Amino acid sequence: MIVKGAERNENALLPLQSVQIQGKLSGLFATIDIDLTYVNPSKDIALEATYQFPLKPDTCLASLEAELNGKTIVAKVQDKEKARETYDNAVSAGKATVLAERTTNSPKSGEMQIKLGNLNPESTMKLRLKLVMQLEIKYSSYQFFIPMAFFPDYSKNGVAADAFQYDFKYNLVVESTNKLQSIVLPEKARLVSKSDDGLQAVVEGTERVNNVILYWRTVEMLKPHLLFAKDEERKEVALSASLVPTFEPPSP
Repeated sequence: MIVKGAERNENALLPLQSVQIQGKLSGLFATIDIDLTYVNPSKDIALEATYQFPLKPDTCLASLEAELNGKTIVAKVQDKEKARETYDNAVSAGKATVLAERTTNSPKSGEMQIKLGNLNPESTMKLRLKLVMQLEIKYSSYQFFIPMAFFPDYSKNGVAADAFQYDFKYNLVVESTNKLQSIVLPEKARLVSKSDDGLQAVVEGTERVNNVILYWRTVEMLKPHLLFAKDEERKEVALSASLVPTFEPPSP
């Protein structure tokens, strides 16, 4: 996270204290809760912090909360210009505030930018994100990965490797309506548990590696699936079709 002093025009890195990630992976979709805790080390300067991370078109920021200066701020959807005006007015008034904007660089990529205004000196800030994403299928398996933007390597910004140390932990629950056939764990992760019926597995990791990627297959994942959800009030139905490409020969 890049910060700028509210009283001086200077940029710096905001120290990260901890990263906690909870994920629920079910079928083609994943719901991820991410808690990022930062601290303002300055003794006399309030900071404005900017956090950027990649966000694919098939990923949605479902909710955003920030704990700043002892106050919990819950983000609400507004028109872009109105949201910027609200944020600027709050910053000018010396209030804690947050602004999130999504930018799309191309049809296949995008970025989310989150600004946090008026982080008091020597105070802690916690950012809570909930993401809902569609999973990719690779090697005839479901694939889930945690972008490195959520557990940055400060050494890439010219900082000594041991200068910014922070706690890191992720817990992923894989759920399926049919038996899990195989699971390939991320590097240095461990399989915490697997249910007796084979419908659920829990994976945990506490070490940062270059790529946190999890693969898993289910017994019937190569079969076409059609899922639906019905909204009784609005009389609408949402459908999701799952067709998994494979070069494996069919079972006899």
